[in-house]
Amino acid sequence: TATTEIYTLSLHDALPISVLSTGPRSDQEIQKVAERYHKTLLHYYERELKTNPGLKGTIKLRLKIRADGAVIKATVLENSVGSGKLARSVQKHCLKWQFKRLRSGFHTVELELPFEPAGST
Repeated sequence: TATTEIYTLSLHDALPISVLSTGPRSDQEIQKVAERYHKTLLHYYERELKTNPGLKGTIKLRLKIRADGAVIKATVLENSVGSGKLARSVQKHCLKWQFKRLRSGFHTVELELPFEPAGST
């Protein structure tokens, strides 16, 4: 079954991350892992802002997670930010994410990650 949850995970100014999840992992676990790694995503964004101060938008990714908790595939589905470099950095970083081990099964997660300069909302 698929569930859609909106999590308040602040990249800048409390922008929500939207999650579409299909599989055995709880929404709470997905949120916890995203929160654990969001500072690195913010770092990549702030690095790109130095060359393009108006950079903003959303990067949507699909993650495939094995039973052992490893992300085995991260696919960029949409990139309205307009920075391929940022999208690739986020995509590569998501492959390092580690979820809790399960007995069996894969889990697919779609994340919408909003990026906006601080104070722009």
